[in-house]
Amino acid sequence: MTVVLLTGEDTFRSRRKLAAICKRFREEHDPDGLGITAVSGNTPLAEMRAAVRSSSFFGAKRLVVLEDVLVTRKKKEETEAYAGLFSEIPAETALVVWESKGKEELAKHPLYKRICSITEFVEDFAPLTGAQLEQFFAKELGDIGGTAQAGALRRLAEIVGGDLWRGVHELHKLVAFAHGRAITVHDVDTLVRDETTEGVFAFTDALGI
Repeated sequence: MTVVLLTGEDTFRSRRKLAAICKRFREEHDPDGLGITAVSGNTPLAEMRAAVRSSSFFGAKRLVVLEDVLVTRKKKEETEAYAGLFSEIPAETALVVWESKGKEELAKHPLYKRICSITEFVEDFAPLTGAQLEQFFAKELGDIGGTAQAGALRRLAEIVGGDLWRGVHELHKLVAFAHGRAITVHDVDTLVRDETTEGVFAFTDALGI
């Protein structure tokens, strides 16, 4: 039995980690992906228990992904009922619990404590800021074959903040626009909307300032 807990508001990186786990599982155990099951936190307990406890044919490995169980199940009677799930995992099953909230918000949840008590594979993806955010964009840019002049990625980070879903999308757009040359600060200001500034302008317009 293997249990992995992935949490964090940076769902781009946590989703990427989940995809990597599924990819590795398929490469090592299940090329067709038939043994991978994803279950939403809104799923009734009986169905979720069936997904977790189901045994595969001939002892084949299974991977079950539970998404946002902690976020969805907050009532005391629910958490007590769902806690049993983590005592019913067959030896041949790997379980990944994926949550869209961070550990600070989940830390007091009984199910969070229960999961942490049975596994050391816990990873939290907090939003990146500052130099870490620039480094992330620099790596992404290199991976897609682009380059940038000094300050361009810092400007991109200032505009999109920790929204990596948007940031990576904008990177692809900028690379296509630059068409082989290095991305400039001007490119970023031209192509990437600064929604924060636009919001301020809209607010002042509404006030008649």
